[in-house]
Amino acid sequence: MRVLTLWAECRAAPTRAETYPRLRVPGIEAADLFADAFRHIGRDGAACAEVAVRLQKALAALHAIDGPGFQAAARREADNALARAEKHLDLPDDLESLRAAHAVVGHRR
Repeated sequence: MRVLTLWAECRAAPTRAETYPRLRVPGIEAADLFADAFRHIGRDGAACAEVAVRLQKALAALHAIDGPGFQAAARREADNALARAEKHLDLPDDLESLRAAHAVVGHRR
């Protein structure tokens, strides 16, 4: 979360293209960063309610950041993690906690 938060802040800062006018680097998409950072956690932690809920909370916090593409990327990863966890969790209390945490993604507090 910290790395992505810092990345969003840097992306919002003015670019320094004037310093190196002939240097071009392909941009990094938020969706790629979110997938790299969170998809394996959602996959490997799907059977553990605590991991699944914490992941949803982290993605909800990142969704609230006004970073480029953050909302769509956070929502996509939250939806994917929810779908995976629902296949593995069978206790009603675990599923209720997971779904409540997922419902926060996309809603500003």
